Amino acid sequence: MLSTLLVIFAPFIFLIENGYHLYSSLTGSPGIAILLTSATFSIAVFPLQRWSKRFESKIALRLKAATEDISKLDKGLKGEARFNEIEKIYVKNEYHPIHSIALGLSFFVTIPFLIASLLLFNQSDILAGAQFLFIQDLQMPDGTLSLGSLSINILPLMLFIFTFLDAMVRYKDNRSIMHRFMFVSVVLTFLVYSMPAGLLLYWIGANLMSFIIYWVSTSLAAK
Repeated sequence: MLSTLLVIFAPFIFLIENGYHLYSSLTGSPGIAILLTSATFSIAVFPLQRWSKRFESKIALRLKAATEDISKLDKGLKGEARFNEIEKIYVKNEYHPIHSIALGLSFFVTIPFLIASLLLFNQSDILAGAQFLFIQDLQMPDGTLSLGSLSINILPLMLFIFTFLDAMVRYKDNRSIMHRFMFVSVVLTFLVYSMPAGLLLYWIGANLMSFIIYWVSTSLAAK
């Protein structure tokens, strides 16, 4: 399974690895190199995200219109008769329930780079012994806080906060998607808690840059 993933995402792994080496040679800092690499690919994927967001908005409007029409149906309408009327409403609004899969598409277009970074930083020794700020080894969990014999990783909690806030802002007009991504952020925190600090740093940088781009583009569009 792992070898299959490595083959599928090889082009993305190649891009991230070479981007990291380039920035590392320019800055001399592994941590800054990771952040610059994540920012670079967040900017690169933004045009696709913007298109995806527009598509999401169209689907959301169609769903809203269809839902409003369905709410106006006679409450006494049951069974096949109700089903047929709902189908007519879907056709009228150019909507089909399968379209709901597209909601959140702007997030999923980033998945290839997130998986590639996971495979690179979690399966290689590219960051072994590298230090950044309070992190002694980017190849290991950060273990920033110590409570007796208990070591607490801060970066997964930071990733959770960024993902949670991003979902609140980005999907404030669609609570179903917001709640979906809040749930994802909780699950993700548990899944990545013990992963290398360098990987978490990459994902935090990617989330932060994606949010900045979204906020700037939304502000400019509003003006």
